[in-house]
Amino acid sequence: MPIPLVVAGIAAGVIGAGGHLSAKETNERAQRRSEAAQELYNSAKKSLEQAQNRTEQTLLKLGYEKKNILDSSMHQFLSAYDKIKHVQVTESVGINEISKFTIDQQGALELREMINIYSSSVQSGATGAAAGAIVALAASGSLSFVTSGLAAAGSVLMLGEVGAAAGIAGSALSVGAAMTPLAAVAAPVILFTGISASLKADENLEKANTMYAEAEAASEKMKISETLCGAISDRSEMFDDLLIDLNKMFSECTGLLAGVVRKKEGRLLKKKLTSEDFSEKELKLIAVTRALAGAVKAVIDTPILSKDGDISYESENTYNQTKERLPDFSQAVDEVKTIDFNVKPIKAKTVRNLSSAPNSAAAGMSVLGGARSIAAFIIGFVLANTFAEGLALSISNFYDKFLFLNAVTANELAVWLLLCTSTIVLVGRFKGTKVEKLCGFGAGISLFILYVQYCRTVELMDHYIIFSIFTFIVCSILWNFFENRKKTWQFAAFFSMEFMCMLIWSVMFLIYAFFSYFIGFSRGFCLVSTAILMFFISVFGMSGMLEES
Repeated sequence: MPIPLVVAGIAAGVIGAGGHLSAKETNERAQRRSEAAQELYNSAKKSLEQAQNRTEQTLLKLGYEKKNILDSSMHQFLSAYDKIKHVQVTESVGINEISKFTIDQQGALELREMINIYSSSVQSGATGAAAGAIVALAASGSLSFVTSGLAAAGSVLMLGEVGAAAGIAGSALSVGAAMTPLAAVAAPVILFTGISASLKADENLEKANTMYAEAEAASEKMKISETLCGAISDRSEMFDDLLIDLNKMFSECTGLLAGVVRKKEGRLLKKKLTSEDFSEKELKLIAVTRALAGAVKAVIDTPILSKDGDISYESENTYNQTKERLPDFSQAVDEVKTIDFNVKPIKAKTVRNLSSAPNSAAAGMSVLGGARSIAAFIIGFVLANTFAEGLALSISNFYDKFLFLNAVTANELAVWLLLCTSTIVLVGRFKGTKVEKLCGFGAGISLFILYVQYCRTVELMDHYIIFSIFTFIVCSILWNFFENRKKTWQFAAFFSMEFMCMLIWSVMFLIYAFFSYFIGFSRGFCLVSTAILMFFISVFGMSGMLEES
């Protein structure tokens, strides 16, 4: 082989080997660059996810606080507000500083709609939907911004390709390899592969640099989202603390107001209330409670987020204005609490939230509750069919009539209704449902019919006054027994109302006896008059008190 050719081959081999070594170094730089880009991206992603979790927790906490207030103190206020919404409160009650917060009928309507919407969402049975409704209630906006940074950068870093290209350098030939005639023959191949490896390594380095720049851009976007998450979390905690302070005062006032309204309208015959029914001090209680309701509604109703996912200016203004008036609210509430309204405050019922319970437990409770409800109807029907006729025969006068029915038929219907409805309420779990209200209506009808039979039976006794007093005492004891167990026994309210109606029997009978035996009015007229009054007391009284309970 000619010497020039050998020399040229050796030179080509040296250049090719140098190209492979250069490509190896460049690929290693590209690999380090790609790893740095991946580390930058992962660090920013982890930090954002931590901020997201904090934001979600604070929004859920605020949402549940709002939901609990709507279900307890606000629900109690709206029940009382329906009965006093036409009461005019003058400016002389001394709450000018907080009067601008006073809620009106439109605001009360909006609150009812809000309660209905979120109650139906939370009770839908889907934990995810319930949590979403709670977060929406807290933020009044969207959390789509939280993942926007991740979505923008999620497909940027495809870094695995760089390392594969770097493997080419592993086959580079060392400079000290023997330069034999065979090496001279292979020199052109080494030269061209070296050049190719060098070009590919430069391409890998450029790709890695591009990926690092994209990772930096994605990291900056995620930092912006992280900052926004922090701001939302801080604002949520501020609103949560403000709501807790407001609701502490609000719940005290709503309890007092509910007691005053109940006292004014009466427990049985509900009186339509006007401004003349309230004293100046009671009007001040109404005014302070309305103002607090307006402040609570403003905080609940104010969105923390704008439609674009940013912190809303409205939330800052509402927070500052309400926070500024907290001392005025506190002073007004302290003044109201010093007044003796001669009523016992009614504690707002707190609704237990079951949305966080495991699905299996909720399903089990649902199945057991359904079985118990069906059993309640079956047992009530069987007991009523078994004993109604016998009881009716034992208490009835065969010669009397009740409207177009004879006494036995009317009393059998009344006893059947009383046994069936009382058993259904006793065995089943229907507190606060339409079933309980229907049972209350049926029991009211039966108590009205049985009052007529009670009068006809007691008037035949020699000592009917003593018997009436005895009946009054026994029914009063039973009424008080169930009244004191309303909070622990779900059927206690129903039975306390039944025994209240029964103790009123003795009072109505004494009125009937007084006017018929001592004044000289017709016995039929007195019986019909007191029976009509007893109808309104038993039927509308029971259904109205059940609804209130």
